[in-house]
Amino acid sequence: MPLLLLLLAFVSHDTLAFTARSGSGGGGTLPTSTFSIQHSSSSSLGMGEIGSAWETIVKKDNEGNENGIAFKTVLKASEDAAAASPSQGSKVTIKYSGSLWMTNSDENNAPPLPVGCSIDSWDTEAVLECWLCHQQGLYDVLSGPFREHSVSGATLLDEAVFDEDFVTTTLGVANKIQAKKTLMAVRRLRTTCDEFEHGKVFDAKNDDNESYDFILGGGKTIQAMDRLVSTMVVGETSRVVARCDAAYGADGCRSVKGDVLVPPFCGLAFDVTLLSIE
Repeated sequence: MPLLLLLLAFVSHDTLAFTARSGSGGGGTLPTSTFSIQHSSSSSLGMGEIGSAWETIVKKDNEGNENGIAFKTVLKASEDAAAASPSQGSKVTIKYSGSLWMTNSDENNAPPLPVGCSIDSWDTEAVLECWLCHQQGLYDVLSGPFREHSVSGATLLDEAVFDEDFVTTTLGVANKIQAKKTLMAVRRLRTTCDEFEHGKVFDAKNDDNESYDFILGGGKTIQAMDRLVSTMVVGETSRVVARCDAAYGADGCRSVKGDVLVPPFCGLAFDVTLLSIE
């Protein structure tokens, strides 16, 4: 069984820091998957409004089918044409603002935003990779029926569609305990989407006297942040939008007091300015 990366985040002084460990997630046998990182010059993205040009910077390759799970757009290009870009092992200093990415249905954004980072825009494979594999004992039972009936994130969130009859009749879950576990897990997911506001800022270091520094590639930030900064140059401001498995995953992120800052399975957006490289 392949190992899954679980991100366990406990926020103190450095919100972006996390401890990584390996595990199976307890959900069953997940198809073989690997991450590939896309590096490119930020200048190729151009300038303009948010979302005017998006580039995939993290892909998840599942049995040959590559899907983007983190996307970048440049908000402000560096004024220095010869600005330096960081390399792995560099100490980088940034300002940032992190917000929850709960939906892709904002009609005020055009052209279209990256699809697949918010729960409501998950396709069937994203449902399996991001959510079902973390539901104890349900992956082997439901992965086949989910694929057969094209169960998406929108399907899970629709109470009129994904109900007890759908689970037992359409998906064919005869075991009452498994059916109950499925419905309870889906209700928790819906509660997450109902209780947390899209665009809510959960952490920021962007005041005049604030900044955050870390070693690029040192495992001290979430994957999406690390990959974003690796594509930037000093003076550039960019946004990354990331699916949960390039962010805080199935565990989410809590403060030291236990308050939920990022709920489980939540997509994120970070606006980042690269200040310096050492």
